Amino acid sequence: SNPSADTATLTEGADPGSTTDFTTTPITATLGEYGGYTDISKFLDLSAMSGTREEMVKGLAHKAALTIDTLCQTQALQDATNVNDEGVAMSADAIRKGVAELLNNDAMPHPSTPGGQFFCFVGSVEQCYDAMGEGSPTWFQVKDTQVSGASVTPFQGTVPTAAVYNCILKISTNIQINTGAAPDDEYGYLLGKDAFGVSSLDSDILSPRIIV
Repeated sequence: SNPSADTATLTEGADPGSTTDFTTTPITATLGEYGGYTDISKFLDLSAMSGTREEMVKGLAHKAALTIDTLCQTQALQDATNVNDEGVAMSADAIRKGVAELLNNDAMPHPSTPGGQFFCFVGSVEQCYDAMGEGSPTWFQVKDTQVSGASVTPFQGTVPTAAVYNCILKISTNIQINTGAAPDDEYGYLLGKDAFGVSSLDSDILSPRIIV
């Protein structure tokens, strides 16, 4: 919790009458083990085209990343209570309203963003491209270098022009979808400091090991 301001006047040289206490909310969870394997023959490894093993490793690493991403969404983030329903299409203005809500609650930018100075929105492909197409630019407008640059840079990581309303946008192909809604709801996440991704284990869970 953020401390409140000190408004009481002190006598010159006197100690404050009370301490500034910080409160924390501990988060606990049961550790789980997950994994998979790919069964290939030594003959395939020796006779396949150059780069075959590397491509398999890339595929397994992608699977490991999707596993972690899925577990984070389904087990850690699905209980989120601050939800803004933007209707049929995500928009850049929705990012603006989300950032304003975070700032109104004294949230700080996420430390994993460039320089730790931005908030971060993680959305589905549809959400991000809906925001990109907000205003429905025509073909000749898209060909304009300024319009093209403004449409593309938020998704290319060019800082600081990539920021939209002080927020970096990231596309994820593994966003949780509520298929019971009509149309299906996709849950993107707008993250600030201490909201998500700030705890760690002794090992680096984002660099899974692949053993041959």
